[in-house]
Amino acid sequence: MGINSRCALRPLGFAMALLMSFLAVPASALEVIDSSGGQIYVEVGKGRLLRLDEAPATVFLADPKVADIQFKSTKLVYLVGKATGETSLYALDKKDRILLNRKIIVGYDLDQLISAVDLLIPNSGIKASMVNKTLVLDGVVSSPAEAEAVRELAKSMIGGGGMLNRIKVSMANQVNLRVVIAEVTRSVVKNLGIEASIAGSGFGFNTFLASGGPSVISGIQRTVGPLDIGLQLEALESEGLLKVLAEPNLTALSGETASFLAGGEFPVAGQRDENGVVPVEFKPFGVSLAFTPTLLDESRISLKVRPEVSQLSSQGAVIIDGQPVAALSTRRTETTVELGNGESMAISGLLQRNDQHDLSKVPGLADIPILGALFRSDSYRRNETELVIVVTPYIVRPTAERIALPSDGYETANDYERYVKGIPYRDTHGSVPDRVATSGGQRLIGSPGFQVE
Repeated sequence: MGINSRCALRPLGFAMALLMSFLAVPASALEVIDSSGGQIYVEVGKGRLLRLDEAPATVFLADPKVADIQFKSTKLVYLVGKATGETSLYALDKKDRILLNRKIIVGYDLDQLISAVDLLIPNSGIKASMVNKTLVLDGVVSSPAEAEAVRELAKSMIGGGGMLNRIKVSMANQVNLRVVIAEVTRSVVKNLGIEASIAGSGFGFNTFLASGGPSVISGIQRTVGPLDIGLQLEALESEGLLKVLAEPNLTALSGETASFLAGGEFPVAGQRDENGVVPVEFKPFGVSLAFTPTLLDESRISLKVRPEVSQLSSQGAVIIDGQPVAALSTRRTETTVELGNGESMAISGLLQRNDQHDLSKVPGLADIPILGALFRSDSYRRNETELVIVVTPYIVRPTAERIALPSDGYETANDYERYVKGIPYRDTHGSVPDRVATSGGQRLIGSPGFQVE
């Protein structure tokens, strides 16, 4: 046609395939645009028809990886989007006059995306735009589940392309988790028996060092003297009760992880190195909580929760390099559950019972009827443990009201009040603002501090 193109020439087969792709697209995609105006937007995999006022002598496309061109005639150009991005299209006549200078933007089919979003979430008002090679989503949805659905839909359309999600959620997106860890341990110890002791003269063993050297001389001697026999009756029954109650509370954004620890750290000495230095590592203990909430809708919450209660214990303690190292008694659980707003669930529990029976006796004599009871001792131990962990999530919003504190109304007593009146503190509740418990206006009435019956 007498047109010089700076783009690489394509074989006839490619041109035919390109033309067939145009015939397969909707009529709106084949809208003919003139050479005047600003930038041209083309969807990936689709094309536009561009009509020139004059037949060009040279056509230049800056980035053939973003778009491609084919000529239908001397004045009609097919413009095809190949990949997201921007490029420039120039057309010159024989006298090097500029016939066309347009910016080409190749992006995704935003109309198709918005139509799919409207089918999924009617009247959502979601908007989509292209910034360079990035798809930008804007709008407001009613729940995180809807926001996630829009994100997945857009992700499936763009494949591995870039996306900026600016969709906001109108509902509260913060979750407060209340965890109750309740444990009761009951122990019963019963001892019954007779302890016998024999002391006095008889056979004896002597061991001593020889003078002037390390030699050891041992011998056996027999001495005659009085013989003492003692009998002691042992009857003991004891009961113990241990109650552990922890109620950590923690608030986090939907999709974010929050952690909490109320306790301390104890040192653990390691093995001495070649320089004689003993490394020390600190291990945490106490009440800890870590959880990740995900709001599914206005009333459903998915929780990944990990509560733990640990305390120092002498049981299982070891000695490392001459230093005693305490052990930890730990109650821990980790799970994922789905609950409604304000609903409670026992996520874990334990019912454990240990029985131990020890019998000490003198062989032969303990088997004598009736009198054998004088030669044996019986010890019985029972430990019962019951543990329940309950979680309750709440969808919460910040409040403008003053939040109640345990220290409200508390003031340290002076010497006169402490020694003469015998009161540990002065209640100044009337001099501080009312302690609002909730935004609904409920009030706390009573002495300073929070008490749970």
